Amino acid sequence: MDSAPKAYQWDFDLPSIIDPPPMLYRTLSVGIFQWLPKASGKGIKRSPASARVLGYMAEPDRIFAKAAELCRRLNAEATGPQGRPTWLQKQYSIPRPASVPPKHPPSDLRNSRNLRKAKDKVLKEILGPAGFVKGKHLFVRHVGNQIHGIEFQTATWGGVYFVNVGFHYDFLPSGPKLALDDKSGVTYHMIDLLNNNRLENWMRPTPYPGEWNYWGNMAEVQENVNKTSIDAVEVLNKLCRQWKDPADFLAQATPPNRFATQEYPGVSYHLSLIALHVGQIDLARDYMAVAARSDKEYQFYWPAIETLRRRLDKLSG
Repeated sequence: MDSAPKAYQWDFDLPSIIDPPPMLYRTLSVGIFQWLPKASGKGIKRSPASARVLGYMAEPDRIFAKAAELCRRLNAEATGPQGRPTWLQKQYSIPRPASVPPKHPPSDLRNSRNLRKAKDKVLKEILGPAGFVKGKHLFVRHVGNQIHGIEFQTATWGGVYFVNVGFHYDFLPSGPKLALDDKSGVTYHMIDLLNNNRLENWMRPTPYPGEWNYWGNMAEVQENVNKTSIDAVEVLNKLCRQWKDPADFLAQATPPNRFATQEYPGVSYHLSLIALHVGQIDLARDYMAVAARSDKEYQFYWPAIETLRRRLDKLSG
């Protein structure tokens, strides 16, 4: 963007590039606008965008180059308040970079056959020796009082998958189901685990891919599944040591008075149970109070919260 724009000059937005690198298919839209005199006669202001240039953030320079090209032509042809020229399209699309595969692979490659084969092999060679078994929805491991989960989640459009990693204690009920009948975790979904997130978020601050292809070259698919499995196991091994004592997990949790929202009671309810487990009754009561202020949408938690309240009242009485 010009550091000293003039009235009726055409310009374009120059947004900051996301760091770490964005997900593979993320796009960027750059607006092209004109500087116009203010009604007061003092200074200039931006007009609404007259056109936009859309492209992939994998190659943002191509987006900016097209926007700059359009601005040069507009500025060469316009010297006053003529407004938007007729030749200017509302949107210009930059072709997909060669480094970005088609979002929708051919139908014969879009199925998850390669991923299933790769997961079967990685269970035998990497996850199994690390103590994981194949559960109903996840690869799970029960270590001491902990449950660890790894999930290869396929995208709805096919062709790519994400890796989710979760951590839980076996003395806690599972997430939204609030069930205690499975201390092994073999029936769990990822959302049943107290602390779950994408692998790339666990890997921070190191930049890490957010999605992986499972169509095409089988050797490459297997290599990626192996890599993500090894990295996920390393993350969980670290968490296993770091949170061996539930009191240490509790010490790193968001304090009750710092919760940004109170709509979803699951986290605060489980933290209350952890506090009760380690004998921190006052803290358990504070987390329980946060959970009790949940929205009606989550009223299925209310009986469990009321049971916990009575239990805490007996301990304090």
